[in-house]
Amino acid sequence: MSVLRHPMALTIFLTSLVAAPAFAQSSPGPSPSKAAEAPTSGLTVYPDCKTTPTEAESEAAHGAYLAGKGSFDEADYTTAITYFKDAYRRDCTKYELLNALARAFEAKGDTPEAINALETYLRRAPANNPGNADVQRRIAALKAQMSPAPPAVASAPAPAPTSSTTTTTAPAPREADRPAPVHTIYPWIVAGSGAVVAIVGVSLWAVGNGQVSQSKDDAAAAGCDGTRCPDGVNVKPFQDKNDSGTTKKTLGIVLVGVGAAAVAGGLVWHFVEPSLARSRKVHARPDIAPGYAGLSLGGSF
Repeated sequence: MSVLRHPMALTIFLTSLVAAPAFAQSSPGPSPSKAAEAPTSGLTVYPDCKTTPTEAESEAAHGAYLAGKGSFDEADYTTAITYFKDAYRRDCTKYELLNALARAFEAKGDTPEAINALETYLRRAPANNPGNADVQRRIAALKAQMSPAPPAVASAPAPAPTSSTTTTTAPAPREADRPAPVHTIYPWIVAGSGAVVAIVGVSLWAVGNGQVSQSKDDAAAAGCDGTRCPDGVNVKPFQDKNDSGTTKKTLGIVLVGVGAAAVAGGLVWHFVEPSLARSRKVHARPDIAPGYAGLSLGGSF
């Protein structure tokens, strides 16, 4: 038995030496280009854009983008992300959609996905794209938000706040970071002005109607019957008051009509007015895809 044991051990040892290189070659690591392109594990993977979309695909992408924008304006960020992803899948040449996706992810609170979309945007956008610098600053700001806070330095306990202690509050968000209003105030200004004009018209009509009635009462007291008055009665005061009242009634009716039309027009304007979600800086903040409806950089497709 001792004679057979040594040849068997030698055979196993030689077999392991031959098999080791084969196993090493059968599982190569990722190539540098793929490793650089692939995002962190668990994040969305955006495939390389190597095809040109057809006209039908471009139109479908446009429709998906508009649907996503509507959901974004209604603060339904999960649905907006689904639509924006579908739009980019159909037309990957519109790299600006990655910026819209980043906005939706950021609004939803998913900072890693927002950074992933913005970094993909930089890889897909031309080197001379005017929005690249701003995107780089946004990436840096988002990464800074994700950085863990530095450890607290042991120090003496802070004194309890007194009546003279000033409480420090976080700075208010910049105006450029606040979401744009969904509707403007102008329709309500028109409707409110129309209501005021209509009220003035009603008041003027009431005053004029009172003057016409008063002129008839004064004429009757003087002995006038309809259009005939006794000799020696001066009818001019009655006629002047009647004419003034008739003019005021007519003007009051006109003002009521104009005011009612303004109220109706203002309400219609408010309900049909398209939602506003425009960026205040076209080149510095390419918030929404400029190729879709021209919201940030202008233009449409």
